[in-house]
Amino acid sequence: MCRHPSFCREEIVGLETIMPIQKTFFIIKPEAFEIRNDIKGYIAAHSDLKLVESRIIRLTEADIDALYGDDLASPLLEAAKRHSAGKQVEVCILEGESAVERFLDLAGRHFDGELCEPHTIRYVFGRLGTVKYGDVVYFLNAVHKASPGEVRASLEWFYHQ
Repeated sequence: MCRHPSFCREEIVGLETIMPIQKTFFIIKPEAFEIRNDIKGYIAAHSDLKLVESRIIRLTEADIDALYGDDLASPLLEAAKRHSAGKQVEVCILEGESAVERFLDLAGRHFDGELCEPHTIRYVFGRLGTVKYGDVVYFLNAVHKASPGEVRASLEWFYHQ
């Protein structure tokens, strides 16, 4: 028998795993700007992630470089710039338990909304087709979601957090 029950798992009944409260970052992209309130409403209705801050901006090429950095091959980065630079978007911060991974699941993990799970934002709102820029096919999928490695840099760039 454990002498210190508060430290012994076998002595604790109903032990729950405590999940970290996190912030995550996403952008409602130009092709979905007019339905941004529907997307935010969908997030509120389908998760307990809290929208803690959002603002409307016009993306610059520098913003797009900061978002994608070395993650996109040069032709895809150029396509993203041609598609989004100078256009209105809404940049948003969500907060909640394990927010980064949970939002990735809610947003949809595939570029093509048609290939995402039916309950995801990209399936519901982001099956808007494609645009071709040179040899690059750019998916109109409604939202940019920050990967775990991008969250901190995105929050710093857009919100100085």
